[in-house]
Amino acid sequence: IDVVFAVKEGRLTKIGNIIIQGNTLTKDKVIRREFLVYPGDIFDGTKVRRSERIISNLGYFSNVRSYHVNTPVPDQKDLIFEVKEKRTGNLMLGMGFSSIDRIMGFIEISQGNFDIFGWPSFAGGGQKLKLYVQFGSRRKNYDFSFVEPCFLDKKLSLGLDFYKSEVSYDDYDIDRSGGAISLGMPLPGYGNRIRLQYKLEKIA
Repeated sequence: IDVVFAVKEGRLTKIGNIIIQGNTLTKDKVIRREFLVYPGDIFDGTKVRRSERIISNLGYFSNVRSYHVNTPVPDQKDLIFEVKEKRTGNLMLGMGFSSIDRIMGFIEISQGNFDIFGWPSFAGGGQKLKLYVQFGSRRKNYDFSFVEPCFLDKKLSLGLDFYKSEVSYDDYDIDRSGGAISLGMPLPGYGNRIRLQYKLEKIA
């Protein structure tokens, strides 16, 4: 027998609006800048799923899902991204004992979804902040780091680091302090980046 397949191409579906739901804390722009699809694009399921994974990998949400809905415009669908916020801040306290430092302890405060201008919660801007303090009878360490992943709303990360370390030995003391500023940008290929850093350090 002969088998004939008759194929009739339909019209391509375009994306109308992209709507984000469930982000009670995280700003819309923090999510939208990770999209690989935009309003007016031809609907591409692969790019939609990749966008979903990228947003999930930010670490701000416990669940991310996307779906489309019909619109009054023929051959056009709105794309919905539904997210569920999760805790992104951490406070860690620790105490210990060693033969060198005797009693020692540390405090670490970090926020993976920080917003330097987001009073009063200071969260939801996609920035990263970490404060670390270690103290003991012979040793004191202080460390501050801040990262803006989209400096000037571009794919350019800005990092600031400041630190100070004091160590007291029987014969001498060491006082080390310094800071660094870094800029990073993505390279072609998934996950590839280039990073430039300028660092100043003083040791006394």
